[in-house]
Amino acid sequence: ISLLLFKCWSMQQEVLTRFQQEVEARVARGLCLETYPNAVREISIINHNDWDAAQLNELEKALNSADGIVLRSLGGNGLLNEVKSGFENERGATLKALTEKSNTLAIADGITTGFGAALVSACQWRIVSPRTTYALTQVRQGMCPDAALLRRLKECKPKVLGLFLALTGSTLGGTDMTETGLATHFVKDPSLRLLDELRFTPKDNIDIVLDRNCISPPPPHLACPIQSSPHVTAALERALLNDASLIDILDRLYTEQRLARSALQSCAWHTRELAEEVSDVLDEGIDAIHASPPLALQTTFLLLTNPDFDVFFSSNDLDTLITALNHRLASSVHNPEFSRANLIESQQAAAHLLRDTLRATFLHKHLGGFKKFLF
Repeated sequence: ISLLLFKCWSMQQEVLTRFQQEVEARVARGLCLETYPNAVREISIINHNDWDAAQLNELEKALNSADGIVLRSLGGNGLLNEVKSGFENERGATLKALTEKSNTLAIADGITTGFGAALVSACQWRIVSPRTTYALTQVRQGMCPDAALLRRLKECKPKVLGLFLALTGSTLGGTDMTETGLATHFVKDPSLRLLDELRFTPKDNIDIVLDRNCISPPPPHLACPIQSSPHVTAALERALLNDASLIDILDRLYTEQRLARSALQSCAWHTRELAEEVSDVLDEGIDAIHASPPLALQTTFLLLTNPDFDVFFSSNDLDTLITALNHRLASSVHNPEFSRANLIESQQAAAHLLRDTLRATFLHKHLGGFKKFLF
């Protein structure tokens, strides 16, 4: 009996070892594809420094073949980081396929930046947790935010926060994402139990499962100052709300920064605490602008603030435009280091870049909303 028990245990260990090796092989590729009855196919994504065309194509094939998709991070490490330079077309095609797909769900339980942030934004259901750290790094890397991100930022509440996030890539937590509309559900702990329940839930009942597990509204103590502090929101509204050029907005941010630093000298403890919150957000935002190429800043600013481009946000043409723009920005020689003079000079260059991209990409179309940009 002992020998039989030992043999059974050995066989079990061998099966577990093979299963672990298979899981590790899938994790090494970054994609774990499994099919569940009456539910959705799951794609588990871990951190990647770079994604190449083969991995993007594999993800796109899964999007085309499955009834639905679940994207999730492994072990709380967060969603993947960025796509290799030169694969703008594959990146755009993958995000467009995800945007057009129904029954898509993303669980961002960790650091979510770059292409990972775009993947989350493109999904129908977007679940976050207290461990979520969300940041847009595209502008800092000399590119426009992806189309899915721009659509979410355009709908952000308050409106100025979407523009501030696009230009600075400031960090948000899970609570902030839920309050601004960047996420649909806040879950205190997206455990394996929730994943198992989602795997075997009919697609029509996913909303019921999420509503039962989420916390609404999220706990205020988990919020970052950028969203939870009315003083931060007021400072951003004074700097960004009125129609102005990017250089005017930067000057207003400098003014708000000086006011916040002056308030830090106050004798009242509560006043110093509020001023420190405002100062920290403004310092991070201004430093991020200084670290970003001026042409990418101006191009993103025009897309989000010029009402003539609103026609793109309600059509699939936005995905095509952003893919073409990022391809040109990646190869642009007119993307110098940040300075006030370069920021002013790049304003006209960004308008020319948008016009040339529209002519090259949409010359065969005659949509009234942007016809005047073509000719």
